[in-house]
Amino acid sequence: MSMGRFRIWLQRVGFVFVITVALVACTPLAQFGVGTTSIAAINSNPAGYETVFIRGEVLQSIGAFGRGAYQVSDGENTIWVVTEAGLPSNSIRVTVEGEVVQGITIAGRNLGVTLREKQRLSGG
Repeated sequence: MSMGRFRIWLQRVGFVFVITVALVACTPLAQFGVGTTSIAAINSNPAGYETVFIRGEVLQSIGAFGRGAYQVSDGENTIWVVTEAGLPSNSIRVTVEGEVVQGITIAGRNLGVTLREKQRLSGG
């Protein structure tokens, strides 16, 4: 392989590596607020979002056997998060990736705009 071809190959491999690292790094950065969406923005235009990251404090939860919903506050607004992965404790900070949905009812209570939890990152 000539030196010119090697350099081109090395540039391509480097480019692929940088893109891969950037994509993998997006999820952990959400734990620090980078790339999160405000709850107010979601509540005011739920149709404008599909999958989002939010960050905030768990205020309360409803459900049993690890299934149900928990309410998250970002300090100004709240949203319910529906989960099948266990309910978090109240007063802890969470970062959640979820799908924006409307019209979910749990225990006879319509939760309005909610997130269907895809993953929950510890801390926040």
